[in-house]
Amino acid sequence: MIKLYKNGVPNLYWEAWSSPTEVTIHWGVLGQEGETREIPLAPGDDVTKILEREARRPKEDGFKEIAPSRLQRLVIQYQVEGMGRTTDLHKRTRVEGAMNECLGWRGLGHCDGGEIGSGTMNVFCFVVNVKTAIPHVLEELRKNELLEGAVVAVGDPQTVVWPRDFSGTFEI
Repeated sequence: MIKLYKNGVPNLYWEAWSSPTEVTIHWGVLGQEGETREIPLAPGDDVTKILEREARRPKEDGFKEIAPSRLQRLVIQYQVEGMGRTTDLHKRTRVEGAMNECLGWRGLGHCDGGEIGSGTMNVFCFVVNVKTAIPHVLEELRKNELLEGAVVAVGDPQTVVWPRDFSGTFEI
């Protein structure tokens, strides 16, 4: 997978990835779903060469990769009993899937998995722009009926951004 970004007004993204049957090119304005084009793969095609060829023009136009260390962490946390139950694990899987869809299709980042135990369930995401990502994350949680009980925090150290009236202590 290749992910490229271009700062400007507006900020733009361009990405490409492969499956066994095609290469997918996806681009647009950061925070919007953008456009997609598929390139069918024939037997013997060199996927790496196709990805490099497709990335050449965006790179010439000023698109660049963002180092993983420059991505911002966003954590979605829920309280669970003890080490959590099977239903909590299923919920975590739903949150992870929703975040990958929400962030990925808008060029905002990705979900990096999660953990359950010691009274909390955490889902970890890494985003390009926190301010742009937060409204989409909250809407996706709301749409999937996953917002209730969620605490969303960003940065390191973490700053809680949802719920707005949060008064507790946030710890991972």
